Amino acid sequence: MGNFSGQCDQIFAVTLQESYALSIQVAAGIDDAEEGEDGSIQSVSSDLELVEDVAAGNQIVGLRFGGVLR
Repeated sequence: MGNFSGQCDQIFAVTLQESYALSIQVAAGIDDAEEGEDGSIQSVSSDLELVEDVAAGNQIVGLRFGGVLR
């Protein structure tokens, strides 16, 4: 709840034909989640630990960027 990211550096995406520079924020707390080694999902957290969480071990982090259009 209330997990909002601040402004970040640009993200660069390269395809076989084009390059893009994006600057996007995660808009809402429901737009990120962590999945622990045991399959448990944490969608309400005050922060994101990329890869290793002391309590959950290695984990996967998912982020959703809404409203991104080409």
